[in-house]
Amino acid sequence: TNIFPDDVNQGAQYWGAGSTYAVPANTDILDITYWQMGDNRCQQLKTYLVDIALYHMHSAIAPKNVPELREKRYDDAVKWLKAAGRGDVTASLPLLQPRQGSRNRYGGQIKNNNSW
Repeated sequence: TNIFPDDVNQGAQYWGAGSTYAVPANTDILDITYWQMGDNRCQQLKTYLVDIALYHMHSAIAPKNVPELREKRYDDAVKWLKAAGRGDVTASLPLLQPRQGSRNRYGGQIKNNNSW
């Protein structure tokens, strides 16, 4: 069935209500119930993300004047991501995401069930 998340009758029943990661207003940033000190993201993946973003920023500003270092770092990042996609290399990512809350909401197009 095609049920939109904002459907008045069945939206909350189908999609769930609330947010999994809701933090109350005025929560202190040192409250370890909600926040964790430091950066717990994969540093290697973050570096590749920055390399790709900088390459695209350089090419948007001056496409014919991208520094050689940016091109090399971009190519290395894309090569590593393709190898990770094939399973040739392993990123230091968590094996399983914690099972919390209801369904994930993403995308902008609800699937159409067309039958004639």
